[in-house]
Amino acid sequence: MCQISLIVPVYNAEKSLRRCLDSIQGQTFCDFAVLLINDGSGDNSEAICAEYCNKDSRFRLINQENSGPSSARNRGIDESNAKYLAFVDSDDYIEPDMLEKLYAAAEKEKADLTICGYYIENEHGSKKESVCKFKAGVYRGEKCRKIAIESIDIGIAGNIRPYSWIRFVRRECMENPKMRFDTKIYRSEDYLLWTQVFFNIDCLCLLTDEFLYHYVVNTGSITHKYVKGYWKMAKEIYNKLRLQLPEEKEISLNLAFMFVRRTYMSLNIVNRASDKSTFKSEMREILKDKKLREVVDSIPFKEGVKVQKYRYLLLKFRLYFLIKLINCYRHRKFMK
Repeated sequence: MCQISLIVPVYNAEKSLRRCLDSIQGQTFCDFAVLLINDGSGDNSEAICAEYCNKDSRFRLINQENSGPSSARNRGIDESNAKYLAFVDSDDYIEPDMLEKLYAAAEKEKADLTICGYYIENEHGSKKESVCKFKAGVYRGEKCRKIAIESIDIGIAGNIRPYSWIRFVRRECMENPKMRFDTKIYRSEDYLLWTQVFFNIDCLCLLTDEFLYHYVVNTGSITHKYVKGYWKMAKEIYNKLRLQLPEEKEISLNLAFMFVRRTYMSLNIVNRASDKSTFKSEMREILKDKKLREVVDSIPFKEGVKVQKYRYLLLKFRLYFLIKLINCYRHRKFMK
């Protein structure tokens, strides 16, 4: 059994895949296995994966029908048997000492979850460092829990981002209770899972001053497109976390703030709809939603204004005509 299982979902990634796999193969830490989950690629990705598997016994190819990134990551978790799990997306690449540094920190501190910093890089190679408001170090018990609670609200500047690929997790933390990516959620699936995991750990190690991962922004990815049903997924995420997280005032409030932010994210995604009727019907569906009104009404006025400002006020006083005007303007710009 190796120390680290590195899970790489692969889907039509032939342009970036070699760079990704070369960065893994060149790690200074060697005791790892790579699970390449080919999620029904229609390009040359499978052949590239097979090439690396033939040359390096640490690489293993698993083919499956196209089922999405959540299913691919779950397959990797289920097939793994290492002490730690790590994730890399096939569009991205990692620093040569990423696994060495994550493993050393996790072992030294007996950390359940270790999180590193990352570069945000465009397709032309220009990059900037991620920002985290929490200092690098070890957080145990209540200090760890406090960060988990603060990180529920994804929109606060410097909060820990929910990405799988900056996380190095002790595998047993995913098993008791068993936690996996929700395959019905294909946007923000990382957020849902890692928020749950955050409340199931006792020791967090932050290497946020170590920029070990290169997140390459791909303008053609699902993140930058219209996604049918995103609003339903946003509600599902909120409802699941309300049921699964402790019923505490601060947790409930941060979940409400998160839901308001996802409301506006949903509207932004609807703005990318290619036809006017879809845009109008989905915007109407969001603004008339009873759950949205219930959540907004649950937020204390002073807190809502302080954290959400005009976004909260527009929803609180149901100034939907202004929200519609803003989004109609944005949709027109998108359609040009």
